[in-house]
Amino acid sequence: MDGSVRGGTQKRSALAGYRTKTQLVYEELRDAIRAGHYPPGSRLVADQIADAHGTSKVPVREAIVRLAGEGWLEIHPHVGAVVARLSPDEVLETSIVRATLESRAVRFAADRLTARDLSHLRALLVRMDAAVSGAADDYPELNFQFHSAVFLRCPYPLLRELTTSMAERSLKLRTVRFLPAYLPDTQREHWELLGALERHDADAAERITRDHIERAGRLLSQFARDQAKGAASGAPRRARPRRRPTNHEG
Repeated sequence: MDGSVRGGTQKRSALAGYRTKTQLVYEELRDAIRAGHYPPGSRLVADQIADAHGTSKVPVREAIVRLAGEGWLEIHPHVGAVVARLSPDEVLETSIVRATLESRAVRFAADRLTARDLSHLRALLVRMDAAVSGAADDYPELNFQFHSAVFLRCPYPLLRELTTSMAERSLKLRTVRFLPAYLPDTQREHWELLGALERHDADAAERITRDHIERAGRLLSQFARDQAKGAASGAPRRARPRRRPTNHEG
């Protein structure tokens, strides 16, 4: 291979794995919020986050702006960035729309899942069972992978796109963090869905998916209402940033 071509390929490979400081801070803050390390209503202080990540305030501020634009944070005058609280009505509406779209996408996907697809889904559920019993921080991503592995087999591009958008939006609801007691039930429902898919029973798969998503939405909406009633008045509390581990830490 010509040296210039090889060098260009290596450069492109390096760039593909390159992430800016802003991207790194954004991903770590988003994952920390998703996992519940920054509770709803807590204030993010750029100086503290910058110190914790060993960077300047500029990438932190840029990451905060992006997170606010995506709905993870709210910007309040004289307060700054605050982790968005759950809105009971938004939670319920999101679950209704998602359930409507995803259940239909699953119905159309049911007859298109291959043996390899089904084996992959079963492997994901085994990992999700382990996450329920151990560190649940991995559960939201595994849950997203499971659901998307099904509905992405839907043959209709627009339905796939809309369903993906709603599934990603649902990540912001942090169901796993706020309803940990629901995890055993949600896993049972996942296994029931897999059983229907293995039988290629489109009717059952559609019903199970719709009921599964709507039930989680109702529970989380009620949790949000209870949280709003019990929320203390006053300024948001300051979130303590997580220190980024060194090379000698896990």
